[in-house]
This record gives sequence, structure tokens and C-alpha cells, in this order.
Amino acid sequence: MEEVKRPLFWLARMYYNKIKVALLFSSTGRKHLFVFFTFMDKENLPKEKDLIGKITHYFDHIGVAVIELSNPLNVGDNVRVVGGETDFTQQIESIEHDHKKIDKAMPGDSIGIAIGQKVRDGYRVYRV
Repeated sequence: MEEVKRPLFWLARMYYNKIKVALLFSSTGRKHLFVFFTFMDKENLPKEKDLIGKITHYFDHIGVAVIELSNPLNVGDNVRVVGGETDFTQQIESIEHDHKKIDKAMPGDSIGIAIGQKVRDGYRVYRV
């Protein structure tokens, strides 16, 4: 009895503006393309007027994000971080500027905050 060989599969995934594209390769030489659309409710999209700033760097070993501010930010504010597949809300516990803890940061400041999830450069931070 001859053994049936099952094909091996490889999956390549990409994201572009909230559209997930998956390309499935098999060892038999066939290619399958799957496109998944992810839609967000327009009501839940953050408003540009609520934009606080953008993340310019993330230190994963200490869980700190550096934000370039375009609006003021205070300790105790609730913020929403949006970018890529990431979308979460958290309260600001502390703010550091030039390695000193501060209670309020002004537009133009580059500050560090402890962040609850992994983020990337370019993610946007909104006031909730």
C-alpha cells in the first residue's frame, strides 16, 4: 500500500490599513490568496481633535513608550493607543521628562510613560 504524502503549508501574512492579507503556499506548488477585511465602527474611531501625540520609541525591556506630544497630558488622564492591530485604553500612572517625574507635560515635550502593551513607532495616542 502506497503512503499518501500530505502537502506542507506556509503562511505569509501582511496588514495594510486594517486589511489583513494572507498568502498560503503549499509544497505542491499551489498558492492560495485570502483577504480578510476588518472594519471598525465609525462611532468608535478616535477623533483627531483628541490626538495627544505619536509614539516615537518603545523600550520593550522596561515597557516604556516615548511620546512626542501635540497636546497637554496630565497624570491620571485616560488615553487610547491605536496603531496596526493594537487598540487599547489605559490610565497614565506617571510621566517622565529628562529622567524627572512630572505631573503635567506640554505640547512639544518628548515624554516617557509606562505602557501596558507592546507598541510601535508611529502609533497614535488619544485622550479618552
